[in-house]
Amino acid sequence: MTAVTPADSQATPEVPAEPDSIADLRARIDALDSQIAHLLQERALVSLRVGQTKGGGDSAPIFVPNREAEVLANVQGVQGPLDEQALASIYREILSTSRALQRPTRVAHLGPTATFGHMAALDPRRGLCHGREGRRRLRPGGI
Repeated sequence: MTAVTPADSQATPEVPAEPDSIADLRARIDALDSQIAHLLQERALVSLRVGQTKGGGDSAPIFVPNREAEVLANVQGVQGPLDEQALASIYREILSTSRALQRPTRVAHLGPTATFGHMAALDPRRGLCHGREGRRRLRPGGI
């Protein structure tokens, strides 16, 4: 696995004298995808450690806007065919996933139990929350 160094990421890619075949290009993309996935897994592990280090249980802030703005500014400085908006879009998803790893998303529902909004908040297919209900609990399968 070849690591991409900061100097590599800012260098202008050289155009080869002979064009690569589609198979060669796809093999290179597959190798890069594997590197990216490994790096994302490593980043997720570090993010989990950050969450553990923050401590404080439910009171410690998981969303720290200035830190996320700093991360976005850092990655947007990497030059290449992706513009700043594309990099920001990709990294917003990475940051969102990192926050969810540190603490699952919580959804508050105001209203009676078993209403459409309540059921939508609890629906695991929507992935909105990890179901912790208040005082009243809805029996499975009924009102």
